[in-house]
Amino acid sequence: MDHGRIIAQGTPRALLAAHFDDVVLQLPLADFPNPIPLSSHTVIQGRDTVEILTRDVNTAIEELLARNISLARLQIRPRTLEDLFLELTGRELRS
Repeated sequence: MDHGRIIAQGTPRALLAAHFDDVVLQLPLADFPNPIPLSSHTVIQGRDTVEILTRDVNTAIEELLARNISLARLQIRPRTLEDLFLELTGRELRS
């Protein structure tokens, strides 16, 4: 739902599978040089974190290591319903 309008229907699992085939690698922004040296993956820079969207975790990790980026605080997560909402509406979820 977005402004009272249905923008997608289905089970959470089906919606996520229909829209995403990648995972998120998340690291603290402080662990990256400026500019962020990854061009072969989608990179989203937040206030405190960097999210790397990739279908190939091993290749992404190899690229990070090749650029001497610490993986000590690396988190890997699947895409979420919040990610889907942002993808479909372009806006953050508000309470």
